[in-house]
Amino acid sequence: MNAITSNFSSFLLGLMLMGFFVIGIIISIPFIFLVVSSMLVASFSITAVFAVNRRVYSIVNDYFPIRDILVYFADRIPPSVGRVEVSHQKQRKDYEARLKAEQEELKNM
Repeated sequence: MNAITSNFSSFLLGLMLMGFFVIGIIISIPFIFLVVSSMLVASFSITAVFAVNRRVYSIVNDYFPIRDILVYFADRIPPSVGRVEVSHQKQRKDYEARLKAEQEELKNM
């Protein structure tokens, strides 16, 4: 009788462990979907935030030329401070010199 009870209790214990395992898997499936879906939503929302930020930045730049304003103030820094002339400033100076020469030619005509 003792061996039968022992085998039966082992069987019940194994059945219980398998049940816990199966129930654990069944319970964890929604959480797995929740984690994956939240990760996808987070990645899509980050992409959406970047897209919105780009759009807002372009709209703001259409009305307020931030780059031109920064270049304007950067051009006011004297060279004695150690500022190096960059290529767009050289191009602009060449363009202004050429424009001034053309205006002088038009005045002389």
